[in-house]
Amino acid sequence: MIDAEQDRQTVDSDGVPQGKSGHLQRGDTAQTLASSFGDSCHIHASDEEELVYTGDEVEAMKQVRTKLLEEHGIDKAKVCDAFLAVATINCKLRIEDTVNKIVKLLGIMKELDCEDGIDADLWKPAAIHELKSFAPVGKCNNGCHAQWIRKGGKVTKEEQRNHVHACIMFYLANNRDARTLRNGMLFVFDLTGRDDMATEKRQGNEKLVQSFYQALP
Repeated sequence: MIDAEQDRQTVDSDGVPQGKSGHLQRGDTAQTLASSFGDSCHIHASDEEELVYTGDEVEAMKQVRTKLLEEHGIDKAKVCDAFLAVATINCKLRIEDTVNKIVKLLGIMKELDCEDGIDADLWKPAAIHELKSFAPVGKCNNGCHAQWIRKGGKVTKEEQRNHVHACIMFYLANNRDARTLRNGMLFVFDLTGRDDMATEKRQGNEKLVQSFYQALP
């Protein structure tokens, strides 16, 4: 869920969000840090397990941000804090692994007409129709979110940018609470109509789109 009422925090010279004392701190919550992500990415977790970043997580995020900027020239405009945080935790705080995955993902996204990367304006109204590939399903019995992926047909080259944006929106929405982010989610692949999909006209971007799915941290 989106909560537009949040106070803005400052960021340091590397574009990393700062806590109340001017730096990221152990115990900062997702709501605190989300303020630097842009109004469209504020997290409302009243019905979720509150996400509080640990000191190790915050330090890893800062190191990932620094490496992206200094070694690859990738700044905050290309990878917003919301996505960087999820990627870092999903990669078990492994700095090099996180950086490499983000760099690879951005390269694939560029080929799919998303050369602007993943900016802080995560809500993309033009991409809403591409959310058809995902079905709301709630949580599994361990309290983690489940992600139901259903047959959506081929992704046309004209819609591949919107499809990527829709995938990013859904990906971050399902990683918004502490339990899911740290324990993983259940994936359900609905293969209904798979044979029909195989007969659809090829678009020429099938392997690239599949590579994008697999590149998400």
